[in-house]
Amino acid sequence: DAFLNLEPVVTDNYELGARWQSEGWSGSISGYWSTSDLGSRLQANADGIYLVMRENTEIWGAEAELERELGENDAVGGVFAWVEGKSDTDGDGDVDTRLDGANIPPARLNLYWNRDWSEGLRSRLQASNYFDSDNRGFSGYTLVDLLLSYELSEGRLTVGLENVFDKQYISYYSQTVGNDARYFAGRGRTLSARWAYSF
Repeated sequence: DAFLNLEPVVTDNYELGARWQSEGWSGSISGYWSTSDLGSRLQANADGIYLVMRENTEIWGAEAELERELGENDAVGGVFAWVEGKSDTDGDGDVDTRLDGANIPPARLNLYWNRDWSEGLRSRLQASNYFDSDNRGFSGYTLVDLLLSYELSEGRLTVGLENVFDKQYISYYSQTVGNDARYFAGRGRTLSARWAYSF
């Protein structure tokens, strides 16, 4: 009962947001703040193995989404998300050390185009941009993905093409917290197919 890692992470969460919809438009915006007197933070030791550090932690951020319908079959939109956080790494009572890439993601913007080509055929083309973060030594990148789904007489077939332009990039994790053994490029162009049947 004295083992610190078994203590629950109890947080106080505060969120404020708004959602609206008008003819052809829909959107939402929200901001949040979360604090924990005994939160958890991942930190790598000398061997590169991550340990859970229990300390005072604060995380805050904002999200916004906007979508526009273009006729009956098309919709375009975007989602923006930003997160920041700090923790008390030296136990002096001040939450003053910024959380690294192992604990929070980079700011990102996703833009998409959805289209219903026919009653059973749908597509989604999206671009995901991960913004630079100078304080974490992260160089951002943009990836484009394509998703097609078709309703069959028996089930639904989904075909996805990730990283359409086969962009060479180093993942956020590798750039911010990875050591030499974990420094690797992200996935290249990847084709996947899935068939799902509900019964």
